[in-house]
Amino acid sequence: MDGEDLFLKKLDGNMVAFSDDKATLEAFKLTTGQMAAYSKAAGARAESLSKSADMIVSIDVAKAKPTLEAGIKEMEQQIEDMAAMGGGGAQPNVAAAKWLMDTLVNDAAGATLFLDMSDAGIGLHAVANFKEGSRMAKLGAVKGVASGMTARLPMGPYLALLGLDLSNADLRKLISEMPQDKNAPGAAVQAATNKAMLEQTTGTSMMIGVNPGGPMAGVLARSVNYTFTKDPAAYIASQQNDLAAAYKADNLGTATYKADAADVGGTKVMSYDIKLTPSEEMPQQAMQIMFGMTGGPSGYMHPMDGGVITTIGRSSDLMAAAMRAFGKGEGTIGDNKPLAATSAMMPADRVAEVYIGTKGLLDSLLPLAAMFTGTPLNVEVPDDVSPIGAAIAPAGDSMQASIVIPTSVLKTGAAVAKAVREAAPQPDAEPMEPAPGGGGGGGRPRF
Repeated sequence: MDGEDLFLKKLDGNMVAFSDDKATLEAFKLTTGQMAAYSKAAGARAESLSKSADMIVSIDVAKAKPTLEAGIKEMEQQIEDMAAMGGGGAQPNVAAAKWLMDTLVNDAAGATLFLDMSDAGIGLHAVANFKEGSRMAKLGAVKGVASGMTARLPMGPYLALLGLDLSNADLRKLISEMPQDKNAPGAAVQAATNKAMLEQTTGTSMMIGVNPGGPMAGVLARSVNYTFTKDPAAYIASQQNDLAAAYKADNLGTATYKADAADVGGTKVMSYDIKLTPSEEMPQQAMQIMFGMTGGPSGYMHPMDGGVITTIGRSSDLMAAAMRAFGKGEGTIGDNKPLAATSAMMPADRVAEVYIGTKGLLDSLLPLAAMFTGTPLNVEVPDDVSPIGAAIAPAGDSMQASIVIPTSVLKTGAAVAKAVREAAPQPDAEPMEPAPGGGGGGGRPRF
């Protein structure tokens, strides 16, 4: 394989072992009585997933640590190289990414990867089992409620849904210790945002809705965010004061807030307007793609019992729907059956989750592709296609990360791929040849 010899050895039970190291293979024996040691190293969650998985890859983190650290270093170098190629644009926080990867590797005892294929779809799962008493092991005892936060968002077409549970003090402490580049563009805004998030909130959920004007009219201009907090008034005050001052300190633009700016269903709501200054990191064209013609995020903000609702885009109907969903539980996205089908494939007690809206994304991108190519695609995205889901969930002394792709997404993807093939220009049956005399006379090419 790849020019290297592989050695194979027949085992009992109709199995074969293979390795590129002959001595290792010769010493290998398949014996019973090792499940207890494996279960302890892998953790209870990994053992449970092992019973139904179609493929399992187990990693002894202690023995694989040099290889993992070399991989982290290579990834860090690649990120830095990409940032250098981008010139003076926004720089990724390499130090924070490396710090998190180092923490995971140092605290992990074992890691197990799973591929699970069923009638419901495909699941890709990774479970890290952490050393007893380690920082990450403490997080494994958390019972996350991110799914409940996401489920309270208003019903409607969406590009993405996000939920993050920050109610656990150990998780907030871990996030607060991530290194931040104080000299990076927007550092003051990031610091103010992190401070409010970690000190004043218990979680957040967000829906990036489908813009009726199309993605070119502002990808985020139909979005709603719930900030869960015990003191909504204090959180809004931090936005008006700390965040506004941070935008000024970073020379990113100006942030203004106006109380009782609009009437939404008989309730007076606040408006906000953040005018961003075009820069190399955020040129004018990029701002228009993200927020539309407003020059930055703007919308409505309103305190509720247990949280604050914020919209991106001044849509009264979206704000009204969000207020009904958050306050009364009416018309929530949790009642969406395609979403529920994906949610059922993901681990319970999630601290973070993301859904990619398959229908909303394709309904937005397919017309755009047809406009640019001049070739419409003969495909209709079904209403009941589920989203793609991703989640992080604690599990005892372990942590599970999962990506699930429902069967309806696979079928829809196949239909789109077929439509693309059928719409692609077909090669001519016969090659076109220039007309006689086209080599230098008065003849014209026959193209």
